[in-house]
Amino acid sequence: MFRFVVKRIGQLFLVLFAVSIIVFVFTSVMGKVLSSMFRTLIFDSAGPYRAMFGF
Repeated sequence: MFRFVVKRIGQLFLVLFAVSIIVFVFTSVMGKVLSSMFRTLIFDSAGPYRAMFGF
């Protein structure tokens, strides 16, 4: 019985560990992609205004 409980807790910890790693990688990658997209969007849309106002 005790061994079974330890096994279950170990499986739970493994699953949580894997999920946390996946979430961390996904958020870091998506953050990079979104920030780069956001930056290009802002700079592309700011290009004409920058040319117009000279800043």
